[in-house]
Amino acid sequence: MAEFTHHHLEQILTEIASKLSKETIIYIFGGAVMVYQKIKPATKDIDILFDSEEDYHQFTQAAKASGFVQTSVPLEYKQFNLSAMLQNYRTAWRLDLFLRKVCGKFEINPAVKNRSS
Repeated sequence: MAEFTHHHLEQILTEIASKLSKETIIYIFGGAVMVYQKIKPATKDIDILFDSEEDYHQFTQAAKASGFVQTSVPLEYKQFNLSAMLQNYRTAWRLDLFLRKVCGKFEINPAVKNRSS
């Protein structure tokens, strides 16, 4: 399994952003945030939360255009209630996508939006 470094995060997100046809809002959380803030050296995936179905679908299409494919969620990840898992088999990078709710419990709300950067 590949690990994401700060450089990889920027590379992946820049590549996907270049394929978006309109502004799309995403909320990155988990280990990827710690890597981006250089608190942690690497993470195994990028966890992304979406507040709107339109942004979710827009981002998913851009990720697919960037070499990611949707894969079935492995049994050990079913408990997290992912909306989709995307994998780039060439690079072994993985995106875990959540629409409105993380792990079936945490929901995006105005307070979270205000704290995001």
